[in-house]
Formats: sequence, C-alpha cells, structure tokens
Amino acid sequence: MHTTSSNTLEGCLARFATAPVTRQQSAISAFGAALEGRQANQPDEPFLSLKDLGKSLGYHPSHLWRLGINAADEGLGGRPKFRRSKALEYLRSPGCLKRREALRAAKSGSEVTDYNISI
Repeated sequence: MHTTSSNTLEGCLARFATAPVTRQQSAISAFGAALEGRQANQPDEPFLSLKDLGKSLGYHPSHLWRLGINAADEGLGGRPKFRRSKALEYLRSPGCLKRREALRAAKSGSEVTDYNISI
C-alpha cells in the first residue's frame, strides 16, 4: 500500500487543523463511524412506517397518530417514515404526556381546556 503524508496520522491532523469547521465536524463523524465499523452516512437505525413503528412499540398505529408522533422523513409517495428512538423520546416527553391527558379527558367526556397542544 502506498502511504502519502496525508494518509499518516500526522498528515491527517495537519490537514484537519487547516480545514473549515464544517469539514472538521464531518471528519470527526466519519472517523468515529470508521472506528465503530460502519460508514459515516450509514444510519444507526432504519426508517419505519407507522405500522412497523406501532408493532415495534406495542401500540396501534392510529394511537401513535393521535398522540402526534412526528415523522423523521418522507419516504416514497410522500408517506411519513419514523425512527424508533425518536418516537420513544417523544412518548416520554412532557408534551406527549399532556396530549395523552387531553385525549383521556376527551374520551371520558370531561372538559378539555388545552386539547390543541402544539408539539
């Protein structure tokens, strides 16, 4: 294998020091990913449909939709795609807890004062 000065640690550090901040951040991300044995642009987890997300979390898809789960990206045909970790993060958030309380109150017929919660 041919080794140039840019392929050595010292050469890489010299180039890193003179690179713009955005490239430095990309280089750090790529370096960390390489050490973990994956590509830098490879996602840590797959995108899921609402149905698959519901299966993996044990919720019906319509329940997740009512709770206001935010899509991570749009897939083919404009269908929303979700990441499991982001959905779990949202389900544990105070905004989701308020939304659940509002939905329960609406279902029981109680007066709801803050049903349209912005998320």
